[in-house]
Amino acid sequence: MSPPLPASTTAATTTALATGAATSLLSLTTPFVAPPDCDSLFSTTSIVSSFVWNNYTVTTIGITVSDPTNLRFADCQPAGWGAVVPESRFFFSPAVCPSGWTAYNVAAFTETQRSTSTTVTYASYSTVNTAYCCASDYRLNDMPFTVSLANVASNMCVQQMGVTIETLKDQYSFSAPASVRVHSPYHIAWNAADRRTLSPTPPDILTCSAELATWVPGASVPPLVCSDGEHSSPGRSAGLNFLFIGVPIILVGAALVCCSKNELEERGSRKRLRWKTTDGQTRGKVISQGSRALYPRANSTTWRGEWGVASQAGPAGSSIVSYLTRMMLLECLEEH
Repeated sequence: MSPPLPASTTAATTTALATGAATSLLSLTTPFVAPPDCDSLFSTTSIVSSFVWNNYTVTTIGITVSDPTNLRFADCQPAGWGAVVPESRFFFSPAVCPSGWTAYNVAAFTETQRSTSTTVTYASYSTVNTAYCCASDYRLNDMPFTVSLANVASNMCVQQMGVTIETLKDQYSFSAPASVRVHSPYHIAWNAADRRTLSPTPPDILTCSAELATWVPGASVPPLVCSDGEHSSPGRSAGLNFLFIGVPIILVGAALVCCSKNELEERGSRKRLRWKTTDGQTRGKVISQGSRALYPRANSTTWRGEWGVASQAGPAGSSIVSYLTRMMLLECLEEH
């Protein structure tokens, strides 16, 4: 059996629920535990026909919603709940989730506007940690179709029941629950100073631009991926490694590719010459080509387009390979 559930966030319709005037929020320093019979306070509010796009199929699904009109409803909420103005009854600060519930969308948040008619602040905090709490077997906003319910807030805790998978004649498959149950979440908040007064201790992510999609109260908090300098994170370390190691490798590789391409283009544009000599007087003759000095290699009486790179006075004892490499890099830098 699921833990006891709250009801809708809308203004109550019973006399007992309509008299609330307090504007301060209730605090829940320990997990609230409702009486065991509170999970039966549901009523069927509407039947929704959901259209499955591109298949012209209509599925009728029943929706049951926690019932705020039930006279026992206030007894299933924390003490003092009915004294709070209706717009603020599902906001608690400082607070933790009720017993057995799961926190969703845990994040640092700043907000003052709660409805079109009432402005609510979290105990004068400007920025706080916030989360939505849903009962066991419920998930935040897990509605399988778009629906607007009069007695439910925009954020809702949803339990899909009797889910089946149907396959149409064109082999398109879709899942459809036989019915769904909905209750409004508890919206809780706390700041760093509140953590020592709350049990179980909630996470503090005010100084970290991170968000926990889900968190079971009392469970260990996984490492947070932050974007500021006060917290370390795997993402930040990976970024630094790429900056100091990956980027230089990429730049050097790009330079080598660029220079190699230029060298190949230059070689392809050269006019291959063939000549013979018997007296050796042309050996070592420097022939200018552009801004570079070329000389025929004198390793044979026949040269077949083999060229070396040298200064006007020849290699001067330096390595042809190392000299060629330097010249290639210099040429690439000059061109770019």
